[in-house]
Amino acid sequence: MTDDVIQRIELVLKSSRQTKAEFCRALGVSSPYFNNWKKDGFPTARLITAADILGVNVNWLAKGRGAIDDFRQSVGLQIAKARVSKNWTQSELAEKVNAQAGDNKIQLAGIKAIENGCRMDIEPELSVYAKVLGIDESVFGNTSNLLDGLVSLTDPEQLMEDYINSINDGIQMGILATTPETTPEALSTLARKFFNMHTGNAGLPVTKPRANKKIS
Repeated sequence: MTDDVIQRIELVLKSSRQTKAEFCRALGVSSPYFNNWKKDGFPTARLITAADILGVNVNWLAKGRGAIDDFRQSVGLQIAKARVSKNWTQSELAEKVNAQAGDNKIQLAGIKAIENGCRMDIEPELSVYAKVLGIDESVFGNTSNLLDGLVSLTDPEQLMEDYINSINDGIQMGILATTPETTPEALSTLARKFFNMHTGNAGLPVTKPRANKKIS
């Protein structure tokens, strides 16, 4: 059976049109390792590096939970905020998007997945969502402050989903922290990603060590 992590890696590679050879080269291993991982499972110690190479969130790569990446998380939040501001249910949004696109591809589950940042392919195009919701498409290209967004998001189910995802992220960080192969540098990278995901900041604040004053 193919390892779930490998399945997600292949999904991202297909979406980004990258090859397995390119991924392995960036990871610092030869291509045959990829087939071995399909049988033996992807090594936990390489999860953080792999997530960085693919540009996805490590919790999604490891467990399939939470948003795929920061962009899809931001897109989902913008769509959810605009929908809630119009007092539409997720089902109503699906109906309106389908009517605008002229098909019936998007169902309730699809809207939930998109708003949670869990869809690799956002169908139809974001321009359709922008038109239906009456918002500027350019907002999808901006990383919004997640905490500010959640304060204004009044959908209890969505709030609970994001709360659960944040707990899962913390649990995953704890698992990797107790893995013998995890280096301090790798854990520092994960901590930075966790901080960024749940605050919307560009990075951890940099504090300069204070010089010790000599007492004369």
